[in-house]
Amino acid sequence: MKPSRSLVLVVTGSIAAVKTLPLIGALRSKNFDVSVILTRAPETFGWVTCDTLRDASVESVLTNVSAEEEKSRLLNGANAVLVAPASADFLSRMTYERSPFIQAIVNASASPRHLMVAPAMNTKMWEHPAVQRNVSALNRLGAVILGPVSGALACGVQGFGRMADPELLACGSAAACDGQPHETLAFYDLARRVKTARPAFKKNGHILIALGGRGDEDDVRRLASSVQRSGLTADYVLAPSWKPRAARIASIVGQDVVTDYGQVDGLDGLEHIRLPERAGCVFFPFLDQETAQNAVHGQAGSLFLALILASKAPVAAPSSRFAALPSSLAQSLHEDGWVCLDDFHDILASRIDL
Repeated sequence: MKPSRSLVLVVTGSIAAVKTLPLIGALRSKNFDVSVILTRAPETFGWVTCDTLRDASVESVLTNVSAEEEKSRLLNGANAVLVAPASADFLSRMTYERSPFIQAIVNASASPRHLMVAPAMNTKMWEHPAVQRNVSALNRLGAVILGPVSGALACGVQGFGRMADPELLACGSAAACDGQPHETLAFYDLARRVKTARPAFKKNGHILIALGGRGDEDDVRRLASSVQRSGLTADYVLAPSWKPRAARIASIVGQDVVTDYGQVDGLDGLEHIRLPERAGCVFFPFLDQETAQNAVHGQAGSLFLALILASKAPVAAPSSRFAALPSSLAQSLHEDGWVCLDDFHDILASRIDL
């Protein structure tokens, strides 16, 4: 029997985290001694808990509140690191963030250590250019990308974005560490070949408005009046920085506003997918440089940002806001499929510059 190898399993914010326990069992069957770092979202949403992990014969369990230094020591001392599931937002963090915790994960891509990454997300997120850039960057650094595969997703659609089954991930991880071929190692090549057309504009008179960036309550009041004069209806989602103003904003627009997951009856935490599905356009009226940069980086750490990656509808912002951005940043947004909008009547008349 081969000697055991230490592996740190990093569990991030995808519903595929419900497969964590069978994944641990599969990894142990491949002679990995498994420790776990559990990020905030999986435990918050109840997909997996510290108690169940400690009962799974793992070496140790660290959480979001554990010290950065403790997590870094665990990662730096392991033979291998597997990020599974790897959410779209965590892929962005691995690409751009340089905290000790993230850097310790990325450093595992250097021989003789190993970094494996198993993406898991909605199909539209997986296909988004920003996500593809991030995965490609990690692959170039030496990370082995295990998947995703095509199949049934939590949102009810079929497509690429599903995390590979635990047995396949365990086999792929062992093969990657041994430098041996395995079918799992080819999953990424298949998944990245899939290309889809840009989201189609739906002339249904309903839009999704994402409020964040530089705007005040008078701006919102003018915006709401413009929406009403145009004959449109809207859902409103607030950026985290706007949450303290939620009650006042709701009063101004005359309806409830959404600030986080799980707030809309029947959407079951899938607001980032379902809200854009019922809209003809996702509109960022107060687009600023920070939001634009986060969009290009593929960040999705809040519902406000996740709308950009998961939307099946065109994502738009006012032409004036685009003009205020650095030209290279505005160009990147255009290349990722953002559209310019001068007036809400353009939506009703289907005059969107695609």
